[in-house]
Amino acid sequence: MLLKDFIVKVPAGTRTQKRYVYHVKSRKYDSEKGYTIEDRVCIGKLSDTEGMMYPNEMFDSYYSSEEMKEGELPEFSDTIHIGTRALISHILMETKIEDILEGLFEENAGLIKDVLAYMIVSESCAYRYFPYFMREYMSFTGKVYSDATICRLLKKIEDTDRQTFLDAWNQINSDLKDVYVSYDSTNFNTRNDYDGYSEYGCAKDDEDLPQVNLAYVTAQKNGRPLYYELYPGSISDSSEVRYMMKAVNGYGYKNIGFIFDRGYYSEKFLNQMSKDGYFFIIMLKDNYKYVQETIGKHRLKLTEQASCYIRNHEVSGVTERVKVGNRTYYVHVYYDDSRASSEKKAYLNTVAGLEKELGKKLEEKKWTKEKLKKYEKEFRMKFDLNGILLSFSRKDKAIAEKLNGMGYFAILTSKKMEASDALDIYRDRDAIEKMFRALKSGMDFDHAGVQGLMSLESKVFLTFIAGIIRNEIFYGTKQLRLEDRKNYTVPAVMRIMDMMEATKNVRTGKYIRRYASTGKQKKILTAFKLKESFIDQLLAEWNG
Repeated sequence: MLLKDFIVKVPAGTRTQKRYVYHVKSRKYDSEKGYTIEDRVCIGKLSDTEGMMYPNEMFDSYYSSEEMKEGELPEFSDTIHIGTRALISHILMETKIEDILEGLFEENAGLIKDVLAYMIVSESCAYRYFPYFMREYMSFTGKVYSDATICRLLKKIEDTDRQTFLDAWNQINSDLKDVYVSYDSTNFNTRNDYDGYSEYGCAKDDEDLPQVNLAYVTAQKNGRPLYYELYPGSISDSSEVRYMMKAVNGYGYKNIGFIFDRGYYSEKFLNQMSKDGYFFIIMLKDNYKYVQETIGKHRLKLTEQASCYIRNHEVSGVTERVKVGNRTYYVHVYYDDSRASSEKKAYLNTVAGLEKELGKKLEEKKWTKEKLKKYEKEFRMKFDLNGILLSFSRKDKAIAEKLNGMGYFAILTSKKMEASDALDIYRDRDAIEKMFRALKSGMDFDHAGVQGLMSLESKVFLTFIAGIIRNEIFYGTKQLRLEDRKNYTVPAVMRIMDMMEATKNVRTGKYIRRYASTGKQKKILTAFKLKESFIDQLLAEWNG
């Protein structure tokens, strides 16, 4: 990431290629190839000024920081946003995150809080625009720092700092009892090695690039992120999960159950979970034998009887005790009439499309059985002596069986409970899915954008804390969204609070509020039990 707020001299002994400047770490002569091989690292890019360059965050790893002469920091704008600062300040205090940050990072705590605010308000993890954001924001530090300062900050956050924060944060939340926590993971692609963390795995985006994996644990009741883990890209999610569970369990939570999506299912994994003393809820694929048997047994009841209708979710559900290996669990099977209708329509359109394709291939008189395998499930095909498609017809029985199985889904639990309770708990887990969507889109974390493992770990750490604050905003405005979904999403709330501004008085040089709070702003303040006097107090302190 280039730091374009200032330029530095190009250090002696560096190499330049296509305007990029490289520090040469070592040179080794290859006698077989007959030339010298250099181990290089990019430290920036040439500017338009001769002999000068824009450094990146790797520059000060190899050259004296005194060479990085920062220009004059920009002054604050005549109009600054104060509403978002007030809301984030309130959440930091209420969650006691502020106490943890102040105790851990001391003089850097204010800068960290400014970085968190930037990530949440701008919905970005790319720090290049941080100085421009800070000019119009009532910062925690009262200063405007360059993005180079953030890059150096990332290298100051130690492993012990991150672990101490997690320990303190989970201690604060350790009164959670008899609740479920959701576990899930994601990955992001990278072109950097990160000391071996970047490895090829089951990439969800670009399979041609290595990846780094990230797992989160959140409290199901309020979506609050509790713990995270960064781990190499080649390690499977199901392998890492047990280590995460032990880490969370070590914080002393009582009667904590885990919620998983269907990707974590295996008989071995479930039995090990039970053996370790955990209880769980997990979504199932509908092709397991005991799921199909339960559907067959209760099909009429699920589709035609009102006794098993679950009003809150508009589905029907039944529960059966089942054996998986040598352990007893409970399978909850559901039927969703709307889902069945849409699935059937989509499937019949697919079959019609396949039939049209086969008709064209039949006319061409050149298609063999080996090239028509994708049609075998729905169509019966005949071939001549040369193996060329001769005719085809629908497999009506197979298609009917497929249609007959649509609209069903299943959940497995280790504890006995009603089908309605299992669905209530599982569907509340969407908090963690929203978290990853926020990371990848709402916070622009598709790619790491940093070099060096320490910077990566620090960025993930700060993103985790920003995720906690964002989640508090999401849950704090939940009731407002029930009344007006469009205007009270997290981004919308940030925009509404951003319009709460203060303007500099030309005569005194002090910032004052020019307008009263709008109706929407008052609703948000009320949702968080936040008084306007708190905002005025922050502004007074900032004015000095």
